[in-house]
Amino acid sequence: RLFWGEVLRQQVRAGHGSSCAFAKLMSIQRWTPPEWAKPPDKSRPVRLEVYVGGVCTKAIDLSAVRGILLGRQHGLVDLVFDDQSVSRQHAAIINSSTSTFVLDLKSAQGTYVGDERVTPVPKLGSPIISGQPQQLEEAQTIRLGSSAMVLKLVGVAPAAPESWKVPAWCTLPVFATQLSGGPADKPVQLDLSTKKGVIVGRSEERTDLSVPDASVSRQHAAIVHDEETTCAHASQTRAPAAAPHSALRNAPLPDWIEKPS
Repeated sequence: RLFWGEVLRQQVRAGHGSSCAFAKLMSIQRWTPPEWAKPPDKSRPVRLEVYVGGVCTKAIDLSAVRGILLGRQHGLVDLVFDDQSVSRQHAAIINSSTSTFVLDLKSAQGTYVGDERVTPVPKLGSPIISGQPQQLEEAQTIRLGSSAMVLKLVGVAPAAPESWKVPAWCTLPVFATQLSGGPADKPVQLDLSTKKGVIVGRSEERTDLSVPDASVSRQHAAIVHDEETTCAHASQTRAPAAAPHSALRNAPLPDWIEKPS
């Protein structure tokens, strides 16, 4: 593979640019991976899927690289976004042996990390803090600026998480119970009266209520019923049936659970 500088030299020799343009581009300092970056270990066959219009147009193998550069500048970055809202050197994807990260390179219009949806909607997800690497989870998506092109990370964590199941000790609630809340323009209401338990999280496929925010785990919290309605981290509800109740009864009931007396 040619380094970006050699690609520019070939373009100039072929008549695709002036020597002045070449000199200007050569003066740009290209981002390089940090010292801690390294190719992922063999158990993580990381690849980057590129979606245009909701369709996967190509996949980039990241299993043997320390990192790749994303941006608008042809000949400088590894993956080009032809969109003026994307900075020349906008963001980078960085590998370590055990994890994969995305880093915003002080872009003008931000980098967004979302759930597994590849819908061509710009800025779908949560903006990340510029200059701080954010660890990525399996099937999370990346969007740059206002571009509708979507990147999806696959192979980050080969083992799929176990789907949450309602614990055997749960019962139907005694009272009519409603879950309500959410933003004013998209209110959420869910009837819990006929459910022994529900799971809330980022994944649309593995939850009863999806919360599309990068800070939320794919299966984040469970709302379950026994003698009382309780809310706890999803992992707590996987406790042995002999003694799960004490931990859950100490969990406060969120204010978005409406339980008439």
